[in-house]
Amino acid sequence: EQHDTIAAGSQFVTHLTGRLLSKMKLEPCSIATQGFRALLQLVDNTCRDSFDLFYALYSHNPASSDQLTQFAEA
Repeated sequence: EQHDTIAAGSQFVTHLTGRLLSKMKLEPCSIATQGFRALLQLVDNTCRDSFDLFYALYSHNPASSDQLTQFAEA
């Protein structure tokens, strides 16, 4: 159970954030901050993985639904 909570809080949230940001079609720009470049890298890293992996992080970990709820309420 602790492993599920930790995995949901790191892996699932990371992949969820990357997948959501990918839908925004963000592009590099000349005034991009280091933080923005890190977000673009996150999108690249997470979207390079299969959607099946993202879905498995959600569907096979009961703690992921709690993380999704917290994300939506934030």
